[in-house]
Amino acid sequence: MNFKIDNDNNKLWGKITLDILNKKSNKKEKVMKNKSKTFTTYLLIILMLVITSSSLSLIGIFMGKVVTAISNLDMGQFKSNLIKLATLVLVNFLSSNLAFRLNYRLGMEKFIYLKNELFKKDLENTGEINIANYTTNIENLYANRFMVKINAINLALTMFFAVISIVYINYKLLPVAIIGASLPLLIPLLLGKKIQRKSQKFNEFYDFYQKYIGKKLGQKNEYLRYKVEDKLIEEKSKIEFDHEKNRKDLKNINNFSNISSQALGSISYILIFIFGGYLAFKGEIEVGSIISVVQLMNYIVDPVIALSSLISLYNESRPIYENIKKFLDEKEKGKKAFGLTYPINLFAKNISFAYEDKKIIEDFNYEFYYGKKYLIKGKSGKGKSTLAKILCGEISPDKGEILLNGLDIKDFDFRDYILYVDQKPTIIDGNLEDNIKFYRNKLDNKIDLNLFNINKKLSDKVSANDGISGGEMMRISLLRSLLDPRDIMIYDEPIASLDDYNSKIIIERLLSLKQTVIIISHKMTKEDLEKFDEIIDI
Repeated sequence: MNFKIDNDNNKLWGKITLDILNKKSNKKEKVMKNKSKTFTTYLLIILMLVITSSSLSLIGIFMGKVVTAISNLDMGQFKSNLIKLATLVLVNFLSSNLAFRLNYRLGMEKFIYLKNELFKKDLENTGEINIANYTTNIENLYANRFMVKINAINLALTMFFAVISIVYINYKLLPVAIIGASLPLLIPLLLGKKIQRKSQKFNEFYDFYQKYIGKKLGQKNEYLRYKVEDKLIEEKSKIEFDHEKNRKDLKNINNFSNISSQALGSISYILIFIFGGYLAFKGEIEVGSIISVVQLMNYIVDPVIALSSLISLYNESRPIYENIKKFLDEKEKGKKAFGLTYPINLFAKNISFAYEDKKIIEDFNYEFYYGKKYLIKGKSGKGKSTLAKILCGEISPDKGEILLNGLDIKDFDFRDYILYVDQKPTIIDGNLEDNIKFYRNKLDNKIDLNLFNINKKLSDKVSANDGISGGEMMRISLLRSLLDPRDIMIYDEPIASLDDYNSKIIIERLLSLKQTVIIISHKMTKEDLEKFDEIIDI
């Protein structure tokens, strides 16, 4: 879009519609590409895990063959089996290493994605959110949920190939192996619900604990004024004691589950030695094969014990996952983009707003029609800036609604139509061009520094800390707004920090725009007042 909008509304709407469709198409294409990439990575991880697990079982078998060759004093078989064993160890190392790397990358992508989604939620300012707490929870999810799933697949494959290998050695040992390996699962199955309840209680109390501490710290001055800070410490200590008690309860039950599972897992080895020894005495199995089965039992019992721990971790993370899922699902059900037909008109209906029980705006009604120029003026503290932020959707009114062509802006993404320019602009570290484009590097509009009398080069370094004046900041911000103008432009005190000469230039430029222009200002000459279509005095 150029600074001057084509008078032909059909052409303008056609361009905007095309831009919106292209953005949607590109976004959809990107999502599909990412899903395909993720699916391919998953398949590759599974393949590497299959190779890792199968090679691990073969290692167990060939360890037994090496022992048998030694007991039979067969040097040829010893060398052959040893080479095969070394090859399998190398294959296992390479495949497991690749699986770990791919898994880590995929996990980090999910981790960063969730953090970004929560950050977007915070930017939307749709409620009180403890982002730090959510970030901690996501880190727990990454360790206790996503990694659990991948590890569970790995362990399941390891057990599967171990079972096949035991059948290959001697199928009579399989029932003993299964019974022995199943014992460690009893504990987490029995304690699963209890662990989940303990975890939920801990997380709920943790949220309360964070909010309580934050609130009390915010009130500390009141305690200090009346010299009752000891009471604050006492209250804080009680809450912290309860928090640590919940933490200890959760830790104790998890520790009991893990220790009990390990103890039961040891029984399986005793059973294998007893029954394997019995078969060896009968001549149905070699001693080397018993060694192989014992090694393979490690690939069954250890994963089972690990799975029991994973089940505990999974149960522990479930309340966190459900909480975050619900949180993000609410976001997905939120605002959608609507294509409004032109002209775009802005209506404020029965707007009221109070701050700390002080009425700032009460029953404000006004209709802003496309292309007209409006001035909102009034004494300091009358709520001009508050009204501007309500009109642009940054503040929700206590009562009333803001409509664009009859649609409440709360129901869709209105930012394609309204732009608010703050009286305190943001300046980023970089050059002048960086600040004007403001991360919108794909914009190809030419930047005319003469438009607002900016006496700098685009390559000049600009920083909020290098002595740049408030007037320069505002002119940069104004030019930034015109690089991609919206249908409704709201300017909050654009000339407050400028001299008369530059003020005149800016007012002329802004009022020459084809869009709807709403200016909040207490500094306006009589000559400038006559240039506005309507003046709103609050």
